[in-house]
Amino acid sequence: MTEDTRSRFSVAHTHLFPGAALRRLEGRGEGPCTLSLSDGVEPTATLEGHVLRVAGYTTAAGTRIGEQAWALDDEADGFRVTGRLDPA
Repeated sequence: MTEDTRSRFSVAHTHLFPGAALRRLEGRGEGPCTLSLSDGVEPTATLEGHVLRVAGYTTAAGTRIGEQAWALDDEADGFRVTGRLDPA
């Protein structure tokens, strides 16, 4: 998958947590994707079925967020985070 066809999701927060919604902006399917967070930061991630693995990033305010993995449930226009997983 190229940078131009990877999935992109909008998140209305600066980080993910159980209950956070990921709205699909473009792309389909699994693989590399980009999250557009509310502070303008765009960490890279990988969608594997109903698991989202997010690379570490720094928020616009300077808070370091380490590598994370999240369980997801389907929503009509994307996914909802249901829990945190071991990122390994």
